[in-house]
Amino acid sequence: MRRRHDERGAVVIITAFSMLMVLAAVAMSVDIGQQVWRGRQMQAVADMVALDAVRALGDQRDPAQTRCQQALTIAQQSATRNNFPYSTSGYTFDVQLGTVDPITKAWVALVDCTPPNLPPNLASNPSTANGVMITAGRPVGFKFIPGTGGVVADAIASTGSKADLYMGTWAGRLTSADAPALDQILCSLGNAGTPCSAGVTAAGYNGLANATINMGDLFTQLNLGTVDQVANTQVSYQGLLTAMATVMNNKGDTASATVLNTLASDANTTQTVKLGDFIPTSEGYGSAASLNQNVLEFVSASAEVANQTHLLQVNTLAVSVPGVASITMKASVIEGPGFYYGAVGGSASSAQVRTEFDLQLTNGISVCLPLLGCATVPLTLKMYAAAAQGTGTLTAINCAQPNSNSTITVHGVTNAVTLSVGEVSASALTNSAVDPSVLPDKVTQATILGIPVTITASGQMTIPGADQSVTMNLGGHASIGASGITTDSLANGLSINVSAGALPITSASVLAALTPVIQAADTTLFNAISTMPLGIQYAGADIWNTKIDPCNGRTLVG
Repeated sequence: MRRRHDERGAVVIITAFSMLMVLAAVAMSVDIGQQVWRGRQMQAVADMVALDAVRALGDQRDPAQTRCQQALTIAQQSATRNNFPYSTSGYTFDVQLGTVDPITKAWVALVDCTPPNLPPNLASNPSTANGVMITAGRPVGFKFIPGTGGVVADAIASTGSKADLYMGTWAGRLTSADAPALDQILCSLGNAGTPCSAGVTAAGYNGLANATINMGDLFTQLNLGTVDQVANTQVSYQGLLTAMATVMNNKGDTASATVLNTLASDANTTQTVKLGDFIPTSEGYGSAASLNQNVLEFVSASAEVANQTHLLQVNTLAVSVPGVASITMKASVIEGPGFYYGAVGGSASSAQVRTEFDLQLTNGISVCLPLLGCATVPLTLKMYAAAAQGTGTLTAINCAQPNSNSTITVHGVTNAVTLSVGEVSASALTNSAVDPSVLPDKVTQATILGIPVTITASGQMTIPGADQSVTMNLGGHASIGASGITTDSLANGLSINVSAGALPITSASVLAALTPVIQAADTTLFNAISTMPLGIQYAGADIWNTKIDPCNGRTLVG
C-alpha cells in the first residue's frame, strides 16, 4: 500500500515538468512570431521604398541631380514616411542602381549608392539604369529567448515605360523627284509585281508621309477585336487600304483617304497580309492598338509583306541617270519590315530586298571596219544588290519631364552589302532559301557583218555595314551607317570580256562607255531608291520613333 502512495507523487512531478516545457514552447513561439512579423514588415517597407525610389529613373527624373543622389534622397524620404528609422544604430539601409532585363527580369547591379562604412556614392549617374534594389534590415528584440535577432529584406523595382521604333526609310525625305518612281514601285508591289502606276502625285505621297494612323482605329475597322485575330487573320491588301482610307476620312483627313482609295483601286485582289507579321502583338491587344504609325511607311511595309514570293518588275523606272535611256527594275522582297512597340529589349527590322537594275545606255559602241562602214553595238548595264536586313534594338528609354523631352536609345546593326555588275535569274531572285548566284552581265549580244559579238562585264564592291547606337527625341529619327554609297571602286574594278572575232572592239572602249554610267548610278539611282519609304537600304538605315509613353510605370520584379 505504501508503494502505491509513492507513485501518486511522481504524477505531480511529471505534470510540473510538462508545464515548464509548454511554457518554454509558448515563449519561443512568441519570439519566433515576433521575428516573422518583423520580417513581413521589413519586406513591405522594402517594396514601398523601391517603388518610390525607382521614380528617380522615371517620371520624377531630375537632370539637376545624379541618379544616385536622387534615388537615395527619395528612398530615405520614403523610409521615413513608412516609419523606418534607417539612420538608427543597428538598422541597415542600402540603395543600388542597376538594370532589369525586360524579358527575363534578371537583375544586374551597376552601382551601390550607399556602400557600407563609406560616404554615399552620390556622384554616380549610370544612364542605363532602369531599376533600383533596396536592402533594409533591423534588429529584433526577443521577449523570452536570450539575446536579439534581426531581419533583412530586399526588393527590386524597375521602370515600366514603353516606346515604339521603326527601321527603314524616313518618309520625310521624299522629294517631288522621287514620287514618280515611288508610285511605280508601290503600285507594282500592291499588284503582285505586275507593272503599273497609280498616278498619285508628289503632293499626295507627301500627305501620307506627314500623316499618322492609330492601329486601334484600324483594328476596329477591320473587325479585329483580339490579339490573336491581329496576329493571325489574313487581310486582303486591297481591303487593308480601303479600311485605312475609312479611318483617315473619319478623322477628317480626306486627302489621305483619297490617295489610299486610289492605291486600293490598283491593288491585286488576291494578295493578303497578316498584320501580325510586322506589327508587334507580344505585349497584348491594348499595346498594339495604342500604336500610331506613319501612313506612308505603313502602306509600304504592308505592300512588301503582301508581295513576298512575287517578282516585282518596273519596265521604265522613272529615275534619270546620265547616259541611260531607260531603266528596268526587278526586285523581290525576301523578308518584310517589322515595327516594334514595348519595353526596352525589343527590336524592329528593316526589309530584306533583292534588286536588279537593267540600264539601257543611250549610246552604244561604234565599230568601224575599213571600206565596210560602221555599226553601233548597243550596251545594257546590269547592276545587282541585296538590301540586307537591318535590326534596331531598343536599349534604353531615357525619361524626362515633361515627357516630350524624353529620348530613346537604339542600337542599330546593318549587314554589309555587295553591289555587283552582273545579273540574276528571275527564279533565283525570288528564291529566299539560298543566296542567288550573280552571273556576268551580257552587256551586248549582237551580230556585225555576220560575226557574233558578245561582251560581258563583271565586278563587285562591298558596302560596309553599320553597328552603332543612336539616341533620338520623341518623334525624331536618326541615321546609322553611311549616308550614301560611292560606286567608283566598282567602276575601277570592272572586268570586261570581249568575244568579237576579228572585229576591232577592245575592252578599253567598253570600259570607257560603262564607267561614267556606273559612277553616276550611285547618287542618281541607288541613293535615290534608298531615300524612298520602301525599306530598301544599300548603305545605312534610318530609325525613327513616334511614341514614348510617359515614364510613370513602376513594377516590382524581385
